[in-house]
Amino acid sequence: MRIVKNYLLMHWLDLMNTERKKMNIRFTDEIHKALVERANREDKSAAALVSELITAFLNREEPNDRKETSCKLC
Repeated sequence: MRIVKNYLLMHWLDLMNTERKKMNIRFTDEIHKALVERANREDKSAAALVSELITAFLNREEPNDRKETSCKLC
């Protein structure tokens, strides 16, 4: 049973890794400190917080706005 659980966990982790892409982002010292402090308050990693913030920002935009702007993130 333990082998099955380990296999399922490893398979799930592989799926999670294939669905996400990695990116290096540089922040000023001030922004980095603010992100780490907020992440600590929310009991999550700074990387998870940044991912959530970027996703929320992009999801908030209207689809038409994305097409009409020259935003490099859109």
